[in-house]
Amino acid sequence: MGVSKLLRSLGYAFPVEFLQHFIAKVDVDGSGKLDFGELRKLIRMLRDEELARVKGAFFARCTGRQEEGLPKPQAIRLLGQLGIFGEARAAQAFEKKKKKSAQSGHVVAEELVDVRTFLQVFAEEQRRERKRMGAQCGFSAQEVQDLKNIFNYYDKDGAGDLGPKDEIRIITDLYPEIAHDAEMRPLLLEVVRNVDEHRKTERLEFKDFLRLMQHLRDLKDQTKVNKEMSAVKNCGFSVQEVQEFRQLFLEGDNGYGEFSLEEAQRILGKVTPLGAGYLKELAQIFGDVSGGEVDVVDFPDFLLLMKRLIDVNFARIRDITSALSHENSAVGGGAVSATTTGMAYDGLGSTTSLDL
Repeated sequence: MGVSKLLRSLGYAFPVEFLQHFIAKVDVDGSGKLDFGELRKLIRMLRDEELARVKGAFFARCTGRQEEGLPKPQAIRLLGQLGIFGEARAAQAFEKKKKKSAQSGHVVAEELVDVRTFLQVFAEEQRRERKRMGAQCGFSAQEVQDLKNIFNYYDKDGAGDLGPKDEIRIITDLYPEIAHDAEMRPLLLEVVRNVDEHRKTERLEFKDFLRLMQHLRDLKDQTKVNKEMSAVKNCGFSVQEVQEFRQLFLEGDNGYGEFSLEEAQRILGKVTPLGAGYLKELAQIFGDVSGGEVDVVDFPDFLLLMKRLIDVNFARIRDITSALSHENSAVGGGAVSATTTGMAYDGLGSTTSLDL
């Protein structure tokens, strides 16, 4: 079973691009597999990252002394904005917390919510949400609502089910890259057969629709992972180099697992000035990698972009980073990394487990 699929079943929903970043940290040998101990470490890291994100969002909205906390209405809105659950449920969670504290003899300030209380409410509700996700094909409450809206859109007669033509249209509309790929056709047919075998009627009810969306999402995630593995092999980057390029990618990610030409110009501009000629050349190379139809690339294509820029020594980037690397080594600092240069290349190229 893939790691992403397993984590979803346990209630941990993360974009595959984000997840791969943390998988690489625990899969230190680059084997492409995780044993049970590595899986536990991965989950712990994901929890820590999630709490750090929530804590940062809390303090970012505090005015004055941080320990004083947020007014309760703002704390409720923040929980809703974090995308885990809606404001109505957040308000109920705070009310439960207040009653529980009162029963234990603790006095809770009505006007302010401190960070400790906020994180406790978040963690408790997140645990409940993860249990719900296990029964909802790995989808969060918000995702289920979004999928319900999509289901209703295609359910033109409001009968609460969809026919075969609707099913085909949904797959084509939502996953065109899979629907129109001849090599993916056998896998797609297997997904449809799997859903058909488990439904009780000839028409697709909402629970069957959720299973279909689950299988399609898993198929898309696995396709992304396979594409990344192929790109890494073709580029010849080391595990460390891939991880540093991934960090750069995530810093410039537009929120949809994509990296724009504008971001490429920005990170390269940190290393060396880019005049009009270099900008034109970069746009040409970027277009070659992206296919020319879009001005964004995913992470596998980002790796191919970096490899191409290094190979042609774009804007003397290889010379500059090599010089910085030697300078850093001379003072005992080791190789130059992406975190110190904004863009770097460190080299010259080159039990029961879970498949990544």
